[in-house]
Amino acid sequence: MCLNGETILGFGCICPSFSICGIKTLICINTGNCCKPGTAAACFFQIISLRTVRNLKNNRVESSRWNLHRLLKPNGLDSGKGLIRFVKAIFYTTLLIELLGAFLSFPVFFRDYPLPRAIGLSLFHSSFNNSGFDVLGNGTSLIPYQKDVLLNLVTCALVIAGGIGFPVIFELPQKHFSWKRLSMHTRVVLSTTFALLLFGTLLLKLTENISWLGAFFYSVSARTAGFSTYNLGDFSTAGLLVVSGLMFIGASPASTGGGIKTTTFFVLLSGIYSAATNHSE
Repeated sequence: MCLNGETILGFGCICPSFSICGIKTLICINTGNCCKPGTAAACFFQIISLRTVRNLKNNRVESSRWNLHRLLKPNGLDSGKGLIRFVKAIFYTTLLIELLGAFLSFPVFFRDYPLPRAIGLSLFHSSFNNSGFDVLGNGTSLIPYQKDVLLNLVTCALVIAGGIGFPVIFELPQKHFSWKRLSMHTRVVLSTTFALLLFGTLLLKLTENISWLGAFFYSVSARTAGFSTYNLGDFSTAGLLVVSGLMFIGASPASTGGGIKTTTFFVLLSGIYSAATNHSE
């Protein structure tokens, strides 16, 4: 419940949004995402870890301790007090993005539901936390809104934001969104995410009889969130293989999503390329 949105019964039917159950679930989801391995606490402990990562561009080895130190030090987040500030930053960032997502999703749900229900659905559906609950119930997920461009794009934007990771979210405004000034980690995350979205969309469109919007939505949602705008039971074997591959790769380090991580996938591809071409990394 606190991370991936899996249920054995229709959540939207047994746990209304504004019930005690619904409020507790919403708290569990966001608490789990802020405290899951790889986000706040894990970022702090990685500062003192001994693991190393290879800088593929400059052909040298740098410790991940130093990489995170460079990210956190400018804002004074590389100390004990800094950890508290970092956790607060994650909390406020999560709150801000989810409220923005709920605000943008509200007009869509308000067309079909009374005001209290529409507010509850908007808050629960704000998918920055990457927990793909079926808030409508009966296993429909977002199938009734498969042609709603606004809700599809808002959901995709929230899922992508949650999937790139908090270090990337914090670094982008710090570096004024300048590609040349971004760290190696952020550039790898963004470029790999873009490539997965592009090729995922193309492959799903080629293998399934769905719209381009649906193909893009699934290329986003399959990796980390699990929302559906088409019935997966109707997908072909090829389409399911594409979805499974995207699920396996997942999101990025220190994010609200799972998987082996985009950076791991990038390193694997780089290693395969180096071995195949007999070039050193």
